[in-house]
Amino acid sequence: MAVESSRVLKVLWLLQRITWILAFPRHSPSFVRDLTTEIARSADRWNRLSPLQEAGYVARDEATGEWKFLNERERTIEQAIQEMVRPGGAKSISIAAVRRTAQQLCKDEVVTRRKLANFTVSHGMTKVPFSFGVHLDGETVENWPELEVVFTVLSLRDERQVLDEAYRQNQAAGAKGKTVWWVADAPDNLESRFKRYEALVKVTSDKRFTEDSSSDTQDALPEKRKERDELKSALVKDLESAFLTGTLFHGGARDQPRGRFPI
Repeated sequence: MAVESSRVLKVLWLLQRITWILAFPRHSPSFVRDLTTEIARSADRWNRLSPLQEAGYVARDEATGEWKFLNERERTIEQAIQEMVRPGGAKSISIAAVRRTAQQLCKDEVVTRRKLANFTVSHGMTKVPFSFGVHLDGETVENWPELEVVFTVLSLRDERQVLDEAYRQNQAAGAKGKTVWWVADAPDNLESRFKRYEALVKVTSDKRFTEDSSSDTQDALPEKRKERDELKSALVKDLESAFLTGTLFHGGARDQPRGRFPI
């Protein structure tokens, strides 16, 4: 049976103020967290939390999936975030900004020398390393004409257009082509998660909040910084997973990465 949003709000508020269970300190944090998560999950199925989040009464930590009731100052910060995340507004974060952030995060944390064997691949019985060039969403990261890998963060562009273009170029190059097109998978919520990350970066450096000396604000900001950093780490894993479940075009054929770097 569905319940009203106001009732969900009251329950979350009460759970965050439980004191009697602290007689059992070893179990109380996980008990309250698990109970809160279960109630929030049920409310989310009834679509009762989205209106509360848009109004700034509750917030969902995108890194952990946990929901939280917000006090007045936390609500002000969350409303500033929602203004940027919500599409169509004057302060809405554009898809172009999301693309730049995703590309930069890929460049800094995913498509790197450290994670891609110094941009080399071993070949033959002797495992001789061969260098390869790297291109990320139209930007050249490393130039090497003998062998090139073109990485594309698919979810932030038109899926059919990107796949068709990679297929066309791969067919034109043929079996002896020297380019690998690696197109990431397109998780449904990746764009919205990037928008929240971008909004968190902005609010945690916003002078309206950083220069506010009130205790509520100074308590709220560290939580937002923590969410920002945890969400960044989660997004790096999301991007890695998106590539490892994506699509490869090379040598005139189409292939799957299967959780590895298959050049």
